[in-house]
Amino acid sequence: LELRDSITSNNHILQIKKIETIIDNPSEYEFQKFLKKIHNQNVFRFGNEEIIIDSLLTFVFFKFLQEKMIQSGEKIPLNVVLWDDFAKGAEKGQEGKVIIENMNQQLNLLKDPQSGYNEKYKEFTPILTVPSDLRQKTENHPVIHEVWGEFSRYNFHGCGFDIYGGIYEVFASPKQKEKLGQYYTRRHISKTLAYLTLKDVKDVEEGFKVCDPACGTGGLLTECYNLLKENVTKRYGELTKKKSDLLSEKVFFGYDCVSENVEKAKLNMFFAGDGHTGIKKQDSIQNLPKIVEENDSEGFNVIVANPPYGNGSSYYKDWVTWMNTKRHELVFIERMIKALKYGGRFGFVVPDGVLENPKWQDFRERLIEQVKIESII
Repeated sequence: LELRDSITSNNHILQIKKIETIIDNPSEYEFQKFLKKIHNQNVFRFGNEEIIIDSLLTFVFFKFLQEKMIQSGEKIPLNVVLWDDFAKGAEKGQEGKVIIENMNQQLNLLKDPQSGYNEKYKEFTPILTVPSDLRQKTENHPVIHEVWGEFSRYNFHGCGFDIYGGIYEVFASPKQKEKLGQYYTRRHISKTLAYLTLKDVKDVEEGFKVCDPACGTGGLLTECYNLLKENVTKRYGELTKKKSDLLSEKVFFGYDCVSENVEKAKLNMFFAGDGHTGIKKQDSIQNLPKIVEENDSEGFNVIVANPPYGNGSSYYKDWVTWMNTKRHELVFIERMIKALKYGGRFGFVVPDGVLENPKWQDFRERLIEQVKIESII
């Protein structure tokens, strides 16, 4: 009837809108395939790759925010515009401009302490950005509309991959990757490390703790979160509220010395499902617990890490006893083992020298005395 009523003597050809399929839990491959398409169109280029990456994170954040608010049954404040309405009322050809203006307005509102947004969403604003080039350069507007339309097809909540890592892999140049390599671990490594340390953990109880003491942007922690969530869900058939609250608030801990890394790690965990509350800025060498008794409750059940390499600070020598050294990788290994509960599991990435350098033989002997080595990959 709608089709028939739309036909007039002047209009006998109709445009039929394609109904897009909503993709629950999109794969990393699907997500990156679209990102590569954007990259090849030579937009989102501002001369600063970090701004590009943060801009796309902002798109994902607002899409994810809508999913989160609807899922939790939150009352939508009057001044809050959700993702689906970003293009509402836009004239044809002006959709991209209206979308980016709405996004910028909502970001400013999110930063406003008096706005109706829930406080828990405001802590992510330091790394969210809507660059002026996106708003002012009209050549970007069609692509903004396309990105908004494509992201509208995805349900990002609980997606099983590192969203920041996916964006980073596509948009960071080799030079930028080398610069950021100190805190980004490729996903195939993170996934393997998480599996090796957590594969036998089928349940979590109060007091169970997982830590990455050099967490960077949180790629390793998101893999651990996804795997633990999957294991616990399989055991109970579904994730109970008690277990969900434990995973979200009490199990995961991440530390890094760089504020920007901590902010990205928090957002990454938020995208994964949650677990961001235990992530903070601190020096792990000084602040990790030191377990000396078998029943000590302060330690961690699982520690995973890709610690920094090379020479560290001179004060490191005050915190190690196995060798007279300030090498990052050696100091971190000793401190992490001492922060592990008895019977805990530990997985880490190291340069070959830790296993091969003749000068570090004493260190290896102490390592073998202290832990049971299950695998070297």
